[in-house]
Amino acid sequence: MVRLGILFVLAFFGLSQICLADSCVFTVTRKACPGKEAQSYAKCEGQASCEVEKRAKDKAACESEAKKECFNSAARQEITDSKMVTDVKFRKKAGDEVISTGDICATVDKAKNFGKCKK
Repeated sequence: MVRLGILFVLAFFGLSQICLADSCVFTVTRKACPGKEAQSYAKCEGQASCEVEKRAKDKAACESEAKKECFNSAARQEITDSKMVTDVKFRKKAGDEVISTGDICATVDKAKNFGKCKK
């Protein structure tokens, strides 16, 4: 019985630490290739824009996570025409630290990953 109590306390402590972990929050907005809206917007539950949250230990890691979202995989280059990542915030227990309000992808060379929609 004591072991069960100890396991419960450890599980609760572990879950509470995950919930309180620092994170990175940003908005991703996609422009779909013509006729590919359903596929392109699937990552945002059918919407062109959505808020994304990733774990991050500090502001630099948050900025890095946001910039990773700027790229378009080879498999999706004929599905998504362009993508913007805006409103990047490092969310910590003490409050949000704004990293960027504009399109952080403007600072990343991503031209080769977009604009490949079939005409």
